[in-house]
This record gives sequence, structure tokens and C-alpha cells, in this order.
Amino acid sequence: MLSKEEKDYINKIITKLFRPEASKVVLALLEKGEATEDWIAKETGIKMSLIRKLLYELYEKGYITFKRERDEKTGWYIYYARFNLEKFNELLLERLKTIYEKKLKVRLEYEKNNTFFICPVHKKRYRIEEAIMNDYQCSEEGCGKILTPFDNSKYIKKLTEKIQIIEKITNKLSVAKEK
Repeated sequence: MLSKEEKDYINKIITKLFRPEASKVVLALLEKGEATEDWIAKETGIKMSLIRKLLYELYEKGYITFKRERDEKTGWYIYYARFNLEKFNELLLERLKTIYEKKLKVRLEYEKNNTFFICPVHKKRYRIEEAIMNDYQCSEEGCGKILTPFDNSKYIKKLTEKIQIIEKITNKLSVAKEK
């Protein structure tokens, strides 16, 4: 059973990736374990046509799986949907790696490899090349204030801390995935 914090986190991610109705479907599945589209519609108050569309979208991405059973009375198949927590964890790991590799590491290198100046009025940062081109004056219209050196060591420290946190998380998730 998932904790409230874990469910809230899953809800937040599914909402960002799909839409709020999809998170209602996922939360219903997390509560029930596995459920039919009829049950989900009754539980969430979402129209059946939208439930089917959302289930299909979630299934396409691998976030839910279906189990098929034959109804003894009617002979029809009944499909039970279940949230695929493993796939969700894989997505989380991929997203963290993307943030780590494509954003944080690039930004850290940018901060380390540049010298900055800042306008005391607008707080706009300029790389040294830009400051030189503007004669160390703010280029904002009507400003012209003299730029002052900017110490970006706090940025570098925060980025380094975030990278370390993500490295710990991705290592834990990778180890858990291997087990």
C-alpha cells in the first residue's frame, strides 16, 4: 500500500503528463488495486467515453495494464485496469536523469565557466563578454548604471547540491530496479 505522500506525488506527475482527469483515474486505481471502467466512472464521476480515452492513453504509455476475464453469464469479456507502478518508477528515473544530464550539469558548467556582472537596479546578469560590449553599463533602456561584479558561488553551490541529491536518488532507483 502506498503512503499519502507517494499517492500525492504520483497524482502530481500524472496531472503534469496527461491532465487532471487522468490523475483521478490513477488515484481510483491505486485505491482499488484493479477496477473496471464502469467502477472507475462511478467512483470518479467522469463520463465513460473520457474514461475509455484516458485508460487508452495511460495504457499506450505503459502506466496501466489490463487483465481480461470472461463473464460466465454473458460470455463477454470484462477488462480490469491496474496502475503499473514499475513503469511509473522507470519514468521517474528517466526524468531525473534527463534533468540531471541536460539541465543541471549544463547549467553548472555554464556558471563555472563564466564571469558575471549585474545591474544594481534591474538585477539583470551579464556575462563578461556582454559587459565589455556595453562598456560595463546596463543595457536596459534608460538605465545605464555601472555593472558590478556578481559572485555566482551560491548558484554553483545550490546546483552542486541538487546534482548530488539527484545522483543519490537515481542510484537508489537503479539499485532497486536491478533487484
